[in-house]
Amino acid sequence: MTYLSNPLFIIKCISFVLLLFFCSCQGALTGSDKTNAIFEVKLTHSGSDTARQFGFDVDLPRIDQDFHLKTGNIDVPFQLEDRNQNQIPDKLYGMIDLMPGYIYSVTAESGAPTLPVSRHVQVISKVNNSSDQITRYSYDGDDDWQHNGIIMENSKSAFRLLMKPPFAIDVIGRRKGDLILDTVSTDLSKEQPWGGDVLIEAASLGIGSPVICLVDEIYNLASFDSREFTVFAHGPLRAAVEVLVKGVSVRDEKLDVRLYFEMQAGQHWIEVTAELLTKTDLNIQFAFGLPKHEDATPFTQGKRGSIHYAYSFGPQSAFGDHLGMALFIRDHYEIDNFLAPEHDSFYLVNPKEGKVTYRMLYAWSGGRLAITDEVQFLDLVKKYVDMYAHEPKVQVIFNR
Repeated sequence: MTYLSNPLFIIKCISFVLLLFFCSCQGALTGSDKTNAIFEVKLTHSGSDTARQFGFDVDLPRIDQDFHLKTGNIDVPFQLEDRNQNQIPDKLYGMIDLMPGYIYSVTAESGAPTLPVSRHVQVISKVNNSSDQITRYSYDGDDDWQHNGIIMENSKSAFRLLMKPPFAIDVIGRRKGDLILDTVSTDLSKEQPWGGDVLIEAASLGIGSPVICLVDEIYNLASFDSREFTVFAHGPLRAAVEVLVKGVSVRDEKLDVRLYFEMQAGQHWIEVTAELLTKTDLNIQFAFGLPKHEDATPFTQGKRGSIHYAYSFGPQSAFGDHLGMALFIRDHYEIDNFLAPEHDSFYLVNPKEGKVTYRMLYAWSGGRLAITDEVQFLDLVKKYVDMYAHEPKVQVIFNR
């Protein structure tokens, strides 16, 4: 019998050819015709799990034509944002699922844009009984904010930036994935069928609210000359809020600080950037942390790969249920030993080029995930820490 007449040999040959074909395709998923593309976004995912609803940014030059995004024959949803507020879009935010081990090509091509048909994240920013959402506002201590602050909400979680000193950050528990907080008029502190305000922040700064630290002295951002709010994005895929705090007194100096909060559709976390805008010779650090609670685990720290994390867990919610809260930050920041004044436990972080970026999340036992013990919550934290450590890489190429 010759090799060519041996069925087993033929099957092995076919399998080998298919393997070569698969290997040649592995790691490259191309978009449409790149020669006609306005720009191309290359996304490389080296993690071990699919990155679902991964969001990517494109800083846009002026583009005087409509376009849509595609990868292969698949439309990629996106939103356009006017960060300069000059009626011209200057930033694009897109969202895509990425399988591990592939390079994706997303191309922008002329044509009607494919925009999301429903809202997946939103900002509630209503003040002084107005029915309209504000986009820019200067703080006045007598303002009457709906729900006492600005709320950022997606299907997974909701955070509230409280608008009264000490300007803590609160968490809103939710039992449903619908975006409903813009229609809720009841007191959030009372438990409702959909959820409610589950964090007792008391005299603390709540979850992750940043402060300035100088040689173990805490300078709360509640004392200032002015405080201005700008909502850069109301959704449908991303929400973004900027807070400019000007004239914070530190020693004999006045410092300006920029706070930036970003929530993306489909993610449990919210990302925070604190940036010092004033040049100073003071050795300024940023501090952010979690509230202390006698019934919760203390500020427990860990590290996985390139990410530091800290969490607390226990029956510390307003309704007596279990609540877990966590912070995580990349290790390219220098982190000092944590500081624990009366009401909070803080990470102390040396900023890079004047800024520091971190993420925070929570899970409530009465909520959608129904996490009732510390092991479950720590598993959730580790999941998002690992995703943060292996986020896909993004490269944008404009055709001239």
